[in-house]
Amino acid sequence: MLFNSFYSIIYFLNNKHIYFDTTAVLSGGFEGFIQRCSAPFDNRDKKIYIPFAVIKELSDKIKDPQDEFNYRAKKALEVISKYKDMNLLEITGSNTENDTAKQQLVRIAVKYRSNKELVFVTRNPTLAKDLILQNNIKSYKGNRICVFDLDDRGLFTDYEEEKKQCAKSTPKDNFDDKSRDILKSFGLL
Repeated sequence: MLFNSFYSIIYFLNNKHIYFDTTAVLSGGFEGFIQRCSAPFDNRDKKIYIPFAVIKELSDKIKDPQDEFNYRAKKALEVISKYKDMNLLEITGSNTENDTAKQQLVRIAVKYRSNKELVFVTRNPTLAKDLILQNNIKSYKGNRICVFDLDDRGLFTDYEEEKKQCAKSTPKDNFDDKSRDILKSFGLL
């Protein structure tokens, strides 16, 4: 899914539950995205959800002055606090769980996919892949999960669309079947 403007993102998110992970919150685009969403979301009584584990991970980064994301974590917590007070953000989950933010987000996807339209925002491609894989579960019906990367301007890039573009641009190998099998056996393909 490609968005040609920020307003198309807002329109798309209208009826969806939006969850951010730690990597997205630490990105340069988080505050800009939240600022631009504040008026349109406030008018619709819409919220952005941040798992408690994200808050915990940000707090851990603040405790370590050597952490390269120390300053960004402080800034992110300030932004979260500000917009939480404005009722735009909601912290979800509990502080009794010892799960990472990734684990909480996957659990949210499994639990709520059947009755809510979910959008996840992450800069972590592995988490994105795990969340997108939830769409392949056939044992029960559920809504399609959308997963986006957040760039430094606060705009979304769809992981599935990005994957399709990469697949189109990946050159095919020119090996015959026997050569391909040999290369695969050595883990070279």
